[in-house]
Amino acid sequence: MQAKYILGISVAVIGVLLLAVAGVMWWQNDFDDRLPIRGDEVDVGLVPADGVYVAGRYYASPGKVEHRGVILLHMAGSNQNAWNNFAAELQDRNFEVMTLDFRGHGESSGTDTELKETDYLQLVDDAAEAVEYLRDIDSDMRIAVVGAGLGANVALQLADRDTTLTAALLVSPQHNYRGVKITKINKLFTRPIYYLVSQTDTISYEATQTLYQNNPSLNKELRVAEAADGRGTKLINHTPKLRDAMADWLELVL
Repeated sequence: MQAKYILGISVAVIGVLLLAVAGVMWWQNDFDDRLPIRGDEVDVGLVPADGVYVAGRYYASPGKVEHRGVILLHMAGSNQNAWNNFAAELQDRNFEVMTLDFRGHGESSGTDTELKETDYLQLVDDAAEAVEYLRDIDSDMRIAVVGAGLGANVALQLADRDTTLTAALLVSPQHNYRGVKITKINKLFTRPIYYLVSQTDTISYEATQTLYQNNPSLNKELRVAEAADGRGTKLINHTPKLRDAMADWLELVL
């Protein structure tokens, strides 16, 4: 009897250890990029002016088309699947949502290794096509652009170029990410803007604090995650309360 009890405890301990190892592997190997699609979505093909193919998804709000849209832009080396949880949650809140694979990522044309630093500014053109897709659905739609890591810098570049965009939400931004610079743009951006960063993400943390301090908007917010680790979508996918706070803010400004 005692031997069976010890065996049961051993099996339980081994099971816990295996789960822990699996969790670490999930965290370290970017399995967030393979999160299952949860919402009702439509695959779309976007084609910027230079003719590359950009794979995207449109998550329609339930019922009639709403007048609130959100564009979600992923991190470098990632893809649109990293937004699957948040896209579905926004859809549940009656937002029209677009995700996309930047060129050189996911199912879009090219490979990441083919992109040079100067080419990364072309990702702004990719994101602009997602905005046009929503504008074709409703020309008066209020749209916020959300980005993580490299996507955060692209998001602010896009919002600077397209003054019809209502707001920007930046997760783990940097001053200069592979040539996509936002320091000067940020100092002139007066529309609603939200910054989110983990305190443990040293590079993004310092940059985000400076960006927040130097931004002139009367409607700006800084959220520092003190108890959560990670950068970009890695941070928010492991912390549902951060996604809820982001969605709450989007509901306020759109």
